[in-house]
Amino acid sequence: MCISGSVGKNGANDHPDVKTVQILLNVSAALLGLNSPLAEDGAIGPSTLTAIETFQRKVMGMAAPDALVSPNSPLSAGFALIFQPDSIL
Repeated sequence: MCISGSVGKNGANDHPDVKTVQILLNVSAALLGLNSPLAEDGAIGPSTLTAIETFQRKVMGMAAPDALVSPNSPLSAGFALIFQPDSIL
C-alpha cells in the first residue's frame, strides 16, 4: 500500500492517503461486513474510522484497534494480503 502519511484517528489524513485507504477498505467490504461502500472522497469521517477499526479487529486480530493506518505498519501489510492471489482471506 502506498500512503505517505498516517490515516485515521489523530493521523495526518492527507486527502490522497485517505482516498487510498477508503478504496482498499471498499475492496474489503464483504470481509468487513460494510453495509454500503465508503465514499471515496479523501475525507476522514466516522464511517472511515469505523471501517479501519473493523479491519484492525477482523483481519489483523487486534484486541484494541486504534483506527490508525501508518505507512509500513502491520495494518498496511494486512491490506497487502487482500491482493495476493494465494491469500486465505
